[in-house]
Amino acid sequence: MVLSTFHDEEHRLDYEGFCCPGCGQSMVTLAQMQAYSSARDLKRSKPTKAKITKMGRGVGVVLPSWVKELGFEAGRDVEVSVIELRCIQLELLSPEPKR
Repeated sequence: MVLSTFHDEEHRLDYEGFCCPGCGQSMVTLAQMQAYSSARDLKRSKPTKAKITKMGRGVGVVLPSWVKELGFEAGRDVEVSVIELRCIQLELLSPEPKR
């Protein structure tokens, strides 16, 4: 079995699992399934409003506290990408900060 990344088109969600290079059968561990299930449940949740605030000469967004479950904590580096004119994406870049 080889560790692979799969894509769930219905939920627009990538997840990890194992794939047999011989027969193509896929399998996930209990921990991988729990991670997938949690991510799927978060994607199903209703959108939450956030506030754009002024921070020095720039702007910042106050995110809801539940995003900590996804690893978005103070001190983490993110990449900001424009998806559409009115839509941006935040992607975590840095490893978890040392405490």
